[in-house]
This record gives sequence, structure tokens and C-alpha cells, in this order.
Amino acid sequence: MKIIDCYKELMKAKLVTVVKLFNEGEDIVKELEYNSKLVKEGAAFFCKGETFRKEYLLEAIDRGAVCYVSEHVVMGDNAHKTSTIIVSDVRKAMSILAKKFYFPNEDDIDIIGITGTKGKSTTTYMLKSIMNEYMKSIGEDECAFISGIEIYDGVNNKKAELTTPETLDLFKHIRNAINMNKKAVIMEISSQALKYGRCHGLRFDIAALLNISNDHISNREHPTYEDYFKSKLLIFNDCKKAWVNSEIDEINEIKKYARCDLKTFGLSKNDNIAVQNIIEKNNELDICLKIYKEDFDFTIPMAGKFNAYNAVAAIAVAYDYGIPVGVIKTGLLNSFVPGRMEMFRSNDNKIVAIIDYAHNGDSFEKIFEHVKKNYTDRKIAVTFGCVGGKAYNRRKETGEVSSKYANNIYIVPNNPAEENYKNIGKDIVSHMIPGPEVVEILNSREEGIREAFNYTKGSKDDWVILILGKSRDDYQIIGNKKMKCKTNYEVLNELISKDA
Repeated sequence: MKIIDCYKELMKAKLVTVVKLFNEGEDIVKELEYNSKLVKEGAAFFCKGETFRKEYLLEAIDRGAVCYVSEHVVMGDNAHKTSTIIVSDVRKAMSILAKKFYFPNEDDIDIIGITGTKGKSTTTYMLKSIMNEYMKSIGEDECAFISGIEIYDGVNNKKAELTTPETLDLFKHIRNAINMNKKAVIMEISSQALKYGRCHGLRFDIAALLNISNDHISNREHPTYEDYFKSKLLIFNDCKKAWVNSEIDEINEIKKYARCDLKTFGLSKNDNIAVQNIIEKNNELDICLKIYKEDFDFTIPMAGKFNAYNAVAAIAVAYDYGIPVGVIKTGLLNSFVPGRMEMFRSNDNKIVAIIDYAHNGDSFEKIFEHVKKNYTDRKIAVTFGCVGGKAYNRRKETGEVSSKYANNIYIVPNNPAEENYKNIGKDIVSHMIPGPEVVEILNSREEGIREAFNYTKGSKDDWVILILGKSRDDYQIIGNKKMKCKTNYEVLNELISKDA
């Protein structure tokens, strides 16, 4: 692809406002990049983001960038020595060129997108297990997947940094999957990815909207619920088929908006997939479904009634993909979601500990209800925190819910960023109702887990310890730095092992 070809594509999209091409734009573009430190000879470099600085472009040029795409002309130093394409929307320009460069033929791979306020990772992993079982049955390699936990594209198998990667990274993963002969890629799609066009240009063969609730509302994410909801709707802009939970309050609005083959799952007998019954056990769920008027039973090896709907969404997408029910059942039985409802027991059974990514009021309510129902004779301790600088409503919600159910509460840092984590903790505590016997604000997640474990181990009562948020994340964002730390899983596993 030449620079002149990039220019023509952006002209076709009516994005170009100013252009300056050296060598008549005949220089070859070998890759697309937005991170100046990763630029190689022959790259087209994108100047994006509110924190972008001229130094990034100069570094990209020094490393061999042959042109840059930006919303503004960058003046001075070496910036004038390379071809320049100025556009009205650099994010859209990234998507258009990434699609042309990495994924020109949409028939090369099937794209499945999963979105919702909660349950995206769980559904993605369940669907991955089903899809891999199916691929094995037809002699194909396992599918690619992009989740908020990890990414596998056939070339890379790594931890995720965002729920949905930046545009160029996303399309590069798709290209890798195609090169490695993957037949499908399953991906989590966040509201931020939809709002800011990271998926622009992608056509979803099947999409699913799991649920939507009042979360991610802040100046840094979505200023209003309406903005959040409208962002979620964007997944329907370019998809062939879609599944939606019929119990979403705005279901009628969704049906009017979506211009694709839209089907529903839920409790109504009119749903294409109707939930007949959910039988909850400590470590698994039995789900009875009517799929197009035919009855089927499924079992998932995961506790928590709230996970049933994630399984139903995975079943719906898999069924629509043409996977036989027997294969779906086997895939679900083999599914595992790292960091979701992972359970530990102390050697004397005095402590049951559960790790989960739950981080807002709704997910807190569901997991506490599960514990109250299934562990009626045990007290509850919980350790959690809230992020800094955004989603402020979570502090009120998690404070109220945890204090309604828990006997002991240990507030810990959870990506405080520029905020003081103790002030975040005080804000959470200010919303608690009377009832908890112990409420402490601690200096680290590890300290909070150890404090909860040691207290409950020395108690005469039996306990459930809930360790909520971050789960298997191995970092904390403090200030503007990403600091390595032990995961909740590692800390708890160490404590349980020592206790054995």
C-alpha cells in the first residue's frame, strides 16, 4: 500500500482537510502505528489522543515513519520532512486505513462481538470453549479471542490491557488470526470502543448484547446514561445477526434501532430462546431452555445464578453459528473463566473464599445474594476498592450493598490513579449503612486479603471471604504509572497453601 493509496481512501471517506505528499505519495507504507516507540521503517504514524505531544511524532520520524496522519499540522523540527495527511477525525482515519491494510476481505474470518455492562468476559470464555470444541470436531484449529482478560490470535497469547484494544491493535490481531488460518474470532466490545470508533469498519457476523445498567458514568467515560446506552447501540450498525436479552428495559428501542436479523433470549415464552428453569448449586448451574420450541438442558461448572444468562447468550450465539447442541453442551462443561467465581476452601473448611471481578452495585448485589442463599450458616467478609477518577456512582453502590450483607469489610486500593486511595475509601464508607462489625481502609489489596483471612481464621465462626474486583490483574494504576503487584489469586492461593 502506498501513501497515495492511503490518501485516496481517506478522501473517499471525506476526511482529508490538508495534504502534503513527497515523491507524489509513491513511498510504500509497510505498517500502521500510533505508538512512536514501536514505529519501524516505512510506517504511517497516527497522531492521536488528548495527551499527544509533538515529541512523539519526531520520534516516529526518526525511527523511519514515511508519513503522518493527524487532525492538526505539527510545526517545527523534522515534522515538515515527511508526507502529511490532515484529517477531520483521526480515529475514523485509523479505522478506515486499518481495515484496508489488515482486513480488506471480510470473508476471511467470522467476527463475533459480545457487549454488555457485565458478563462480557464470562460469555466470551464460555463461547470460546464451545467454539473450540466445535472446531476440533470438524478438524479445524481453535478460534481466536480478544477479551478483557487475555488475547489469543494464533501468534500472540498475552494479557489484555483494554477490554477492546485500540483500533490498529485490534485489526492487527484479526490479521494474525487470518494468517494463522483461524475460522473465527470472538471479541469483547466495550462501550468506549463503540463510542470512539475502535471497531469502525468491522462487520459482525453475530453480535450479542447481554445487559445494560447504570455504570461507567463519568466525565472520563460517558457523561450520561443516555450517552452510554447510545454507545452500546452502535454495535448494531454493521452486523448480520444479533442476540439481545429481552429483559433489558430499552428492548423496544433496541428493536427499532437494529437493522439486522435480531433475536432475543430471556424469560418470555415469546423469546427465540426462553429460559424455563435455572437450578443453582454451590459449584454449578443447570439451565433448562426452550430453543425454538424444543427443550434442552445444559450444565455449566460455575456458581452464581447471574452467570446463567451469560451461558444462555453463549448458547444463543453458538446455536446461530450452526454448532450442534451436543457440542455446545460439551463445550460448556469444559469452560473455565479465570478470575470469575474462583473458589477456595481452607483445609479445615472454616473458610470458603471466592474471587471475582465484580466491581459495581449490580454485580455486588448478585454475588452477595448467591452467598446468602448458598452459605446460610456462614458470616461474610469482603475486600474491595473503587477506581479513581471515574465511575463515581460505584462508590455509593458498593458501599451500600457491601454494608447490607457483610460482617467485615476491608477497603483496598483499586487503580486509584490520580486520587488518594484513602479518600476513595472514605467516600465508599460514607455511603455504608449501619451493620458491619469491622470496617477498615488498608494500604494494599494484599494487606486487605491477609487481614480478612487472618481475622476469619481466628474466629469461632465459619466464613465466606469475597475478594472482589481486579481478580487476576497483576497491576495497580497509581498516579500515571502501572505498578506490578501480586494478583488476588496468587495472594489467596499462598494463604490457603500455607494453611493446609
